[in-house]
Amino acid sequence: ITVGDQIKESLLLHNTENKSSEEIDKRVDEMIAAGLEAEIDALIAMGVPPEATSLQAIGYKELLAYRRGELTREEAIDRIKQLSRNYAKRQLTWLRKNPALHWIGLPENPEADAVFAEAMDILREAGFPFQS
Repeated sequence: ITVGDQIKESLLLHNTENKSSEEIDKRVDEMIAAGLEAEIDALIAMGVPPEATSLQAIGYKELLAYRRGELTREEAIDRIKQLSRNYAKRQLTWLRKNPALHWIGLPENPEADAVFAEAMDILREAGFPFQS
């Protein structure tokens, strides 16, 4: 809900199944399979210096360390996974501190009507003026 240009209340849907670590690991594996290493090679070939800010992001930095022989490929991928999980945890911690965010837990197969009803309850409690 916005008033003017300020966000007053927000609903955040989240999965109640704690699969985030597995999902992050799977996503990293997919990024590697989709050619993240080739992308880094192409950036370096285009003249982007390895110390460029963009190449310090999670994934790039670790694979560059692998390319320099500082890590094995497996160590680099494991590190990417761990750093990605740490980053996701920091994001959730930051979001949970925001009192204007209202979390709606979604089971694996959510019922749309139940999710909608919970969202409406939260908005009513927040004072959102619904018209009948």
